Amino acid sequence: MSSSNRGCILLGIACLLTSAFYDNIRGPLLPLFADRYGLDYSKTSAFLTAGSLSSFLYALLSVRLLSRWSERAYLRAALLIQAGAVLGTAFGEGYPMLLLCGLLWGFGNTGIGLSSNLLTIRGSDEGNRSRLLNGLHVFYGLGSTLPALYISFALGRHWPLPAMLGATLLLLPALGVFSRTADLAGPAKAEGPGGGWNMLLSRCALLSNLCLSTYVLGEVLTSMWLFTYLHDHSGLDVSQASRLLQAFFLCLAAGRFLSALFVRPSMESWLQPACILGGMALLLSGLWGWEPGFALSALAMGPFYPLMLSSIVRDFPSDYPRLISFANAVMTVALAVGHLAIGMISDAASLHTAFFIPPACLAISLALFFLRGSRLEKTS
Repeated sequence: MSSSNRGCILLGIACLLTSAFYDNIRGPLLPLFADRYGLDYSKTSAFLTAGSLSSFLYALLSVRLLSRWSERAYLRAALLIQAGAVLGTAFGEGYPMLLLCGLLWGFGNTGIGLSSNLLTIRGSDEGNRSRLLNGLHVFYGLGSTLPALYISFALGRHWPLPAMLGATLLLLPALGVFSRTADLAGPAKAEGPGGGWNMLLSRCALLSNLCLSTYVLGEVLTSMWLFTYLHDHSGLDVSQASRLLQAFFLCLAAGRFLSALFVRPSMESWLQPACILGGMALLLSGLWGWEPGFALSALAMGPFYPLMLSSIVRDFPSDYPRLISFANAVMTVALAVGHLAIGMISDAASLHTAFFIPPACLAISLALFFLRGSRLEKTS
């Protein structure tokens, strides 16, 4: 591997660790926002919904930006926006300010997270891409364990919210400085001229997009609301809920690490649906009272996202930067609706009832996976 490719991959890992931290610190912060502003579930979920909507806009804008900007310029813009979101959330006052910061959070974190995938793709080739993407997303699982641990540490020392969030800002300039080490001249790499919006809206591309998006919806709704579910519904204290949330992300990392070590391209076609089925079964076991099932569901379903991402790059070699950006846009709309649905169903019925949404999302993703495969066979 050349030093240029190695630099892209290392920067991609750093981006994903940072994105995972800021993405998943929002879940443990929800009870703090509820206490600070006196909010119910629906209003608390609006912070996440605002981030999802702005993430949609930024991901849609990225379809155009990535054909014009270098990945370094794109990443630095995202870092500046994320810094503004953290500062506003830490030091702002009032519920409207919280929603505004939720919007900025979605802009910034989307750019950082999308950069991680594109940088790894730039630094890989077809022979090692699937394994490198699985290896990359091991770090999402590892990075996602840190927020609950950090919040538990900060609460144990009675840090106020400004100090708790302000201390995290050190991550952003450090990542900006590190971005100088990678060779990122020119727009995001793709093979060939690409097919534009006609390609993005073709049946195969849409099925790929929706399959990936509904999976992500199931995984993210689980991770974002698991702390609240365990604390409010299951009656676990902050420390116990934090440990189980950390276990979820460690299992996510473990599943992707094992996939990076042992999965070969010939295994991908049957492993992807097996991951979804295993994740569904274990999520349902958690809902039926076996709480370790929540953590183990991440072990089962974890490899699906990077394997599906690798499949998209292989099936759309000329268009994957735009398709991945567009998929991120669709994901964020789905997440906005999903967060709102969980909040509203929790208020109208119960949080337990609302938590059946994630396994339902995995079931839809599985159906779309088979429809996608059937469509690709017809067009090949």
